[in-house]
Amino acid sequence: MWTLGLIYWMYDRTTADATEKFVAGKFGADSPVAQANIAALKAGHAYGETAEVSGDIQQTRVAET
Repeated sequence: MWTLGLIYWMYDRTTADATEKFVAGKFGADSPVAQANIAALKAGHAYGETAEVSGDIQQTRVAET
């Protein structure tokens, strides 16, 4: 999930609501497994925003569908 969060950042996806809803539906919203997966997703996105690797990783914009 961490890597998926980083991919969301790379493709300029500011929200992962659909993924969070999927995980909550699959494991249950109050499940520790769901909470850990959502936290990892957000951590990967935060890493992309704050790490100084932007010279190595090219951020790409894609049209919303």
